[in-house]
Amino acid sequence: MMTNKWMRKVLEGLLLLIMCAVMGGCGDQADLELKSLEVTEAEEEASPEEPSEEAEAPEAEPAPSLIKVFVCGQVAREGVYELPEGSRVCDAVEAAGGFTAEADETYVNQADFVSDAQKLYIPAKSEVREMEEKAASSQEDPAGGNDGLVNINTADLAALMTLPGIGQTKAQSILDYRQQNGPFEKAEDLMQVSGIGQASFDKLKMYITVN
Repeated sequence: MMTNKWMRKVLEGLLLLIMCAVMGGCGDQADLELKSLEVTEAEEEASPEEPSEEAEAPEAEPAPSLIKVFVCGQVAREGVYELPEGSRVCDAVEAAGGFTAEADETYVNQADFVSDAQKLYIPAKSEVREMEEKAASSQEDPAGGNDGLVNINTADLAALMTLPGIGQTKAQSILDYRQQNGPFEKAEDLMQVSGIGQASFDKLKMYITVN
């Protein structure tokens, strides 16, 4: 669409052309004026529109939530540490200065997540050997009675961790469930604990009791 400025120039050019026609000798100059006007209009139409306002800067991502974890046992510096939500066991151990020389680094799942208010205990190699020996002796019960079985209603964290496939995180989940819901009525109720499904229970059922 022609701008008002361009229209004014066109009118001026036409007026100049009429005057030259009357006076004679100005035809070439008028043609040049009209061609100049056409070039100016073409340049105006081809030029891109300037943005009305500057592009908005991207919003900064919110800082991650923080959790507190009590790291104890065979670590360099026992204590409560503040970690970003979504941190793993290895991050908590690193915050506590790393493992001691006596720590059993393979007993805990270092890739597991930690949660707010969790107590993360790192056992010594000697403790793990004792737990394994206790678990092995319980499996040798020839009478098939309750002797040597782990009572999931009374067992503490260390006793629960003697069960096959039960590490510190699952043992703590059993204690938390028991505290919130009361004692287990039957062994199968253990599957109501987060992280313990049918496959895990099948490996545990011969080693546990609720009586």
